[in-house]
Amino acid sequence: MRWLILLGFLMLTACSTTHFGVPEEAWEQMSEAERMETIRGYNERMRLQNEANLRTAEARRVAQQQAALQRQEVEAREAALAQEAARLQEERIREIHAGGGRAGDLIRVSLQGGQIFIGGQHRDYEPMAFSLASGESRYIDLVSQQKKNTHYRARLLVTYFDGLLLIDGNERQRDNRAVRLTYQPDWRHGKRYRLNSEGPLALRDVEVMVSAPQPDRRR
Repeated sequence: MRWLILLGFLMLTACSTTHFGVPEEAWEQMSEAERMETIRGYNERMRLQNEANLRTAEARRVAQQQAALQRQEVEAREAALAQEAARLQEERIREIHAGGGRAGDLIRVSLQGGQIFIGGQHRDYEPMAFSLASGESRYIDLVSQQKKNTHYRARLLVTYFDGLLLIDGNERQRDNRAVRLTYQPDWRHGKRYRLNSEGPLALRDVEVMVSAPQPDRRR
């Protein structure tokens, strides 16, 4: 009975100074045997609480480790898929350049006339011609020869994908300001454009010739 009274007193005085969870006032009224029992019970509760905390921490650590491993596996699979897709794309591009593919998969582009922004201002440049396969994106080196020993170089980003030709793009910007030319049937015979762009090279009155040769049917 006395033990029950002490427990009730413990609940009412939870904010006071305590000894092993027992308020000081109640502690002073306890016998030595009651104090020993209180200490034993307190230690047992602490042991159980510590074990529970350790189990919780271990479960959290295991869960975090498993989540990290799962993320690594997903990233590894995605990287492998991306690598395989890039390999297949490169293989497809090589096949198109070799004469395979469908009509319109390969185009030839030439640039001449007008000016490009190079060496800090708009300048004339040397004519350039190149081929692009569907799915291909690359930089074309342009040169502006000013004097015998003075010349400037710039890189023009061009992309051709699914019938859309992009000229003077910027891969570091989401709002791509490249000139966009959509595949036309008369590309088979060649079509001329007079272009101005807002991209890095700021094409000014540049003449662009686009043609789409027929694929090699003997392949």
